[in-house]
Amino acid sequence: MNASNPSMEKAPRHMGIELLRIVATGMIVLHHLLAHGGLLAVFPSPGPTDAAMRLLNAFAYCAVNLYGLISGYGGSGQFRPARLVGLWVQAWFTGVVLTALLSPLTPVTAADWRTALLPIGSQEYWYLTAYFGLYVLSPALHAAVERLSRRQLTLTLLGCAVLFTLTPSAAESLSLSGGYHVGWLCVLYLLGAWLRRYGSPARSNWKPLLCFFLCVGIAGGWQIAALLLKARGITPLMDGDQLLHYNSPLMLLASLALFRWFLRLHPSGHLERFIRWAAPLTLGVYLIHDQPVFRRVFIVLRLTGFSGLPTLLIPPALLSVWLVVFAGSAALEWLRVRLFALCRVDRLCQRAGDRLTALACRLLPEEKARP
Repeated sequence: MNASNPSMEKAPRHMGIELLRIVATGMIVLHHLLAHGGLLAVFPSPGPTDAAMRLLNAFAYCAVNLYGLISGYGGSGQFRPARLVGLWVQAWFTGVVLTALLSPLTPVTAADWRTALLPIGSQEYWYLTAYFGLYVLSPALHAAVERLSRRQLTLTLLGCAVLFTLTPSAAESLSLSGGYHVGWLCVLYLLGAWLRRYGSPARSNWKPLLCFFLCVGIAGGWQIAALLLKARGITPLMDGDQLLHYNSPLMLLASLALFRWFLRLHPSGHLERFIRWAAPLTLGVYLIHDQPVFRRVFIVLRLTGFSGLPTLLIPPALLSVWLVVFAGSAALEWLRVRLFALCRVDRLCQRAGDRLTALACRLLPEEKARP
């Protein structure tokens, strides 16, 4: 890609979207606490506390979609091998260090070390692997956005939305069922790029939020209703989890509504300074708190004891655990960033990326422009 092309230059950071990046990371941590921590299985089901946990999980579930939209909205389309090298080194370092440090607390298997040493491609880090693929494909996706007319791009996105959200059989045939795939991230990337070129912030303060809560409420409510029907021996017409897939229509609409609401925000002052400090740590928070050994030691089934708490104490207890996991992961990531800066790891990644670029240029020279 030609870096001098102004259309390909990276857009200035939108502080509202950077705040959304932090919020989305918090939603991912919350979802993992509910799912891996055991809170979606420990309470009597169907029951009021179980229903509350499932509604809270539905609220947090669209976070991955938000990440995809953010990537497309802020993407430049420039392919920098140094970025891929840095991403791999960060994931490798995080996995190896946490596996080594936590090995006295839990049995560490060969599979754990394999995930730590080869994080990209690991099923434990499906999003990291999918994001890696998305970054490789982003120049082609960006070129498509640049060259397609508004009508062509809009029709393409509508076709993808119908194909992948309303026709589960088509999504399954393309291995996109549930949205756990780089293909779904590509669709979200294109949607984010469309919003950057043609979209606008929501005009209303409350309508996007109403749409968001309505969508997640219906998705979570249907899961609860399906459990109630099954408890009475009635087979529901649709599986209870069907609307909670990343590529479900409701999750897509919820993420788009929340994204447009955050486009309205322009934080400044102390909040802006906090966002500029915290937003770059979000990928590290994901890598640390969802690292398999870390997750097994601190999260998996660690919240089942909540079933013995009075109902009114469960929300503050969950909030406290969420804060500890989020803040603790952010603190560890901050230490990693400082260590990498001290050891000049980023400079080494840049050199490795430059060598890969030079090698690619020798193997794949650009065609001379035709007269």
